[in-house]
Amino acid sequence: MKETRIYSLIGYASGISGRVPGANDAPDALRNLGLISRLEAVGAEIRDLGNVSSVLSDDERQAIERQASAEERAAKNFADVFISCKRLYEKTSEALADETIPIILGGAHSCSIGSVSAVADHYAARGESIGLVWVDTHADLHTPQSSQSKNMHGMPISFLLGRVKGAMQQLSQHFPVLRPEHIAYIGLRDVDAAERETLQSLPIQAYTMKEIDRYGV
Repeated sequence: MKETRIYSLIGYASGISGRVPGANDAPDALRNLGLISRLEAVGAEIRDLGNVSSVLSDDERQAIERQASAEERAAKNFADVFISCKRLYEKTSEALADETIPIILGGAHSCSIGSVSAVADHYAARGESIGLVWVDTHADLHTPQSSQSKNMHGMPISFLLGRVKGAMQQLSQHFPVLRPEHIAYIGLRDVDAAERETLQSLPIQAYTMKEIDRYGV
């Protein structure tokens, strides 16, 4: 008999790392559209762990800002993104400890700082490393210094690679979280000059939409 796989659903109800309003509503919108029942219909067992958000108290904000590096403080809403990534790290770690497969509903791309850090730590405890396949138009390789907008939704890969030092690195038990040779991009189409320079300097596999159109996936 086929074994039912168990998945933990976690909502990242925050869009504060970007500039488009409404991203924080996405997890519940997907639930309301019947996501859970559709997954169960194809044989998955779903455990809904609820949402994490970027709501924080004044005391929490002050504590995070004291720990943040000068570079981190240059990013917009750093404390808010930090707290939501920390909460997501904890929920993702909980899902993995229960031997379930986490499914993260965003939200914004910044969520991956928390979720990927949790997955990396989980497998590092087993003596294993992870790889990351990033399917996106954008490389999300900016740092607070290189980004013109200073929005953190364009920075998660740099944080995971350890290119930004400071409070965020405390999320993971291992720093950096990822090695560049363990990352592959699929579908790049809109890459800024600073990100392109970084891509060319690191051993990252990157496949553009032009290449996919020409050769197929």
